[in-house]
Amino acid sequence: ATGTGKGAASVGFLQAGTGMVARTLESKARDTVHASDRGLIGDGVTDETAGIASILAASGGKQLQLQQSKTYALASATGMAIADNTTIRANGSKFKRLTAKVGAVTDSDYNIVVGSNVDIDVLEVEAVGGLGDIGGVIISGSNVRIGKLRVVAGNAGSAGNGLAWNALRVGPNSGTARNVSIGVIEVENWDRAVVLQNIDGLEVGFIRGTTYRQGLQELAHPWRLPLRHVVQRDGCGGG
Repeated sequence: ATGTGKGAASVGFLQAGTGMVARTLESKARDTVHASDRGLIGDGVTDETAGIASILAASGGKQLQLQQSKTYALASATGMAIADNTTIRANGSKFKRLTAKVGAVTDSDYNIVVGSNVDIDVLEVEAVGGLGDIGGVIISGSNVRIGKLRVVAGNAGSAGNGLAWNALRVGPNSGTARNVSIGVIEVENWDRAVVLQNIDGLEVGFIRGTTYRQGLQELAHPWRLPLRHVVQRDGCGGG
């Protein structure tokens, strides 16, 4: 039973240790959100925009566990926001756009928008690509840690129609983000791979770019030190 006062809501839970506070098993279980809680399929074909937006919104202040090796497809008018204070464990899963994202270039227009105090082991985004596809991922928040970030477009020269469109933009379009750490960045088939802007404190393990025209680009209001160990590897001009 899942009604009010039934099932896990009627079972008590007390963590081992001194001074622990009793709560219900329902409260304990809700510390973690699972993609299955929203009934996501993850077949890479079904448009699950509403479900993805819902599960990401519900994960603020919690840990989100994605299903094993799934592809979550979306086709929203605006990007998906990873809420502040969210931890994500990908378990081999990724996000995929079904249609190219076109329009104005604001933070919310990117395929994935990363907020503040976010910890992600692996974030992989597959975009349709093409000259008019506006962008992949923007990290607009502070205190962000991502182990591996991979953004792949389906066509070479993607986002080539707009100077402000990129596979990955680190830093918001207005204001300043602070303390961002990314272990590995991999981008493929983007006209401009990685842009740094309005960032104070960025640490990157290494960057691997494949088929790009501009690899690492600094815009006005640039990042400030420390920026450590940034290396472009395996890159080639994409034309």
